[in-house]
Amino acid sequence: MASLQDKIIKQVEYYFSDRNYPRDKFMQETAKKDDEQWIPLPTIMTFNKLKALTTDESEIVKALRAAPETVQFELNENGDALRRDPTKPIASQEELDKRTVYVKGFDAATISVELVANYFKENGFDPEHIQIRKHFKTKENKREFVATAVDLNDVDLELHLKQEYLEMKAAIRREAREKKKKEAEQAKQEKLKETIDALMQKDRVLRFVGVPPETSREDLKDVFEEFGEIAWIDFSRGETEGFIRYGGDGAAPAAVKAVSERNIEINGKVPDVTLLQGEAEKDYWMQMEKTKNAVRKEKRQNIHKRRKGGRQYSSKRSKSNA
Repeated sequence: MASLQDKIIKQVEYYFSDRNYPRDKFMQETAKKDDEQWIPLPTIMTFNKLKALTTDESEIVKALRAAPETVQFELNENGDALRRDPTKPIASQEELDKRTVYVKGFDAATISVELVANYFKENGFDPEHIQIRKHFKTKENKREFVATAVDLNDVDLELHLKQEYLEMKAAIRREAREKKKKEAEQAKQEKLKETIDALMQKDRVLRFVGVPPETSREDLKDVFEEFGEIAWIDFSRGETEGFIRYGGDGAAPAAVKAVSERNIEINGKVPDVTLLQGEAEKDYWMQMEKTKNAVRKEKRQNIHKRRKGGRQYSSKRSKSNA
């Protein structure tokens, strides 16, 4: 059982610790009022946890004068003010992370700061700060604890260096995001497939390969319109292959058969013409639907931009007229 003197030193040490002092706005503001950053002892004595230990100023001064040189605070000669020891620079957050471990396995119904503190002390470690995460006094002290196999009432605890824990949690979150993104993409593809199955008109698309680069859409139309109404020609000048989609049944198979049997030329060459079927046919309709969706999206964005621009213009006019 720690003595009252030890408890006073430990509590005041926490107030001026790397973990608390830089984040305590009240202490920071109070210290700035003095050129040498001294905080009056009576002010410190108003802090609840120290006040709960004792309100006897002489007892507090006596305890603080007995503090070891390793503490991070300094008591002035008169014993009526304290400050962070200026010879001990405040550790950066990176350094604090290196001195921190993550501990998992305590009973959520009974866990307390005192319980965790006693657990560490019983295993030979004296934490600087407990928040269900812990700062050790040195990196070596922290590594030694993590490497020590200990248990609490036969309950195994999960121990990680803080940096390792943060990296592990980041990896878990990243994996969860990627999984969610993958599932969303799969759902999107499934929905697209269902749409294609409902919209796809079988045996209406043919593929041609081997036309001269100077071939135009009109050249293709002159040849393939003979077999039925053309709904769309997927081709650009300079290319040597493309697709013809017919608007009615029977036209595409007839065109494929005729080009093959009659050796129909397009600009001096007989193209290789095939009817799209199976997965190739589904892929074509799927790509067509994706293109349509992209065009619709772009149109919506353009309309939104025009409307937004109109509102801005209207607003400017109203201001100028005011």
